Amino acid sequence: HGQVGNSKPSTKPSTAGGSSSTPRAQKAIVNHPSAALMALRRGSRNLVFRDFTDEKEGPITKHIRLTAALILKNIGKYSECGRRLLKRHENHLSVLAISNMEASSTLAKCLYELNFTVQSKEQGKDLSILQ
Repeated sequence: HGQVGNSKPSTKPSTAGGSSSTPRAQKAIVNHPSAALMALRRGSRNLVFRDFTDEKEGPITKHIRLTAALILKNIGKYSECGRRLLKRHENHLSVLAISNMEASSTLAKCLYELNFTVQSKEQGKDLSILQ
């Protein structure tokens, strides 16, 4: 126990000297293109689906999940009825989109399509009403 006590005071001066490098490291993370995604992943450690989404994916599992995510993205992009049905599962999809699965970026694009396509159609209706 004495060694641990001795190591703590010795590390405190080094951290005081290293405190000037800490803001640089934080600044680099903030300027990173995926800083928001990194922050979401850091804050999502206690999710209900964490054990399911962090397991190692085999090649067949990756392929199946990626294919399913691409299908969902196309349904969200091209089918109004499909968008309505997918909207019911938006919370679950968003949890999977911030996971470490291979298909997570495709699911994020699917969520984008769900929201962007609806907004662009509403804007198109507004423009046609104004004309």
